[in-house]
Amino acid sequence: NQVGGHACLMKPTDSETVLKPINDGEAEFYDAMPERFPALLRFTPKYFGRIKVNAKANIHRVQGVSEKTRIWQSRWTSDDFQEFIVLEDLAHGLSTPCIMDIKMGCRQRSPQYSEAKKLHKARKHEDTTAPALGFRICGLQHMSEDLARDEANSSRRGSYDLTDEADGMVFKDKFWGKKLRQTDMAGVFAQWLPSSRPARDSLIRFFLARLRDLKQMLEALQGVRFWSGSILLVYDGQPVMESDHVAGATLRMLDFAHTAIVDGGREGAAQLPHAEYIVGVSNVMVFLEALLNDKSWDTIAKNLVDTPPIELEDLEVNHLAASMSKTRSPQISKSKSHDSGPEDDGLDSLPDCEV
Repeated sequence: NQVGGHACLMKPTDSETVLKPINDGEAEFYDAMPERFPALLRFTPKYFGRIKVNAKANIHRVQGVSEKTRIWQSRWTSDDFQEFIVLEDLAHGLSTPCIMDIKMGCRQRSPQYSEAKKLHKARKHEDTTAPALGFRICGLQHMSEDLARDEANSSRRGSYDLTDEADGMVFKDKFWGKKLRQTDMAGVFAQWLPSSRPARDSLIRFFLARLRDLKQMLEALQGVRFWSGSILLVYDGQPVMESDHVAGATLRMLDFAHTAIVDGGREGAAQLPHAEYIVGVSNVMVFLEALLNDKSWDTIAKNLVDTPPIELEDLEVNHLAASMSKTRSPQISKSKSHDSGPEDDGLDSLPDCEV
């Protein structure tokens, strides 16, 4: 997934996998998932373990990224980053992968953040849709031929423009996504989906079914917080337009570097599901259902689910941070303590959704 600015992903030539520079917390979570969180397996990319490689050999950069991202990609082929986790490439085999990266939750959190970084993250999210909707669009790509449809169908356009084209595709990054307003969101989904109404409706029904299953699973998962996590929506644009209305369609949860198990901070935390994430899933469904049924913004606004008080999960992450500072224990496993890794080095210029 490059659409959210994840410059860290590298792809071995002729492989069905991608390599992501290792973050100990994320690797530990993937390692623990089959035994401790088996319900998540059908909602996450296949995980093939860890690997040390010569990143300069038999690796190519994923296409369709900005020059700024390419500069940062050079870091992943340096001697500094040669240990990776191996994940399923969700776009493998797709002729025209259409991808939407959705950052979940009202605020990005981690028990490893300093007080300055907590404040920095809070300020950066205040002006996005995350506090009100429980999600924000972190990036997307779709077939550029849909652009003509969108230019003509002005009733579905918001106060933004999708005009960055390359190789027949339209790309938008997280910086664009942070400028979106709630009233733009229906237009974003409409533009990302195919122009054919039967194809669009089939895909919406597919994604709604997956989101309902995801929500049900999350509601039963106690004490787990997928802080700074994402959901990826994918379909294959050309086959969808021609015949197969759900070709290559999938939905997966991503980005587990800051996933944590909570056991305090507020009463009953360990027995509660991840409320902000669930609300975000619910509100994505509201927008998709509105598109399916041609509902107006007024109807959408009435159906949106209110986000929980933001201080509740702040209490949880602060409690966990205090506990970790005393015990030096990691978030998931019993192995040695780890830092946040190369994905989260605090650099504003790093083109990653964690920034």
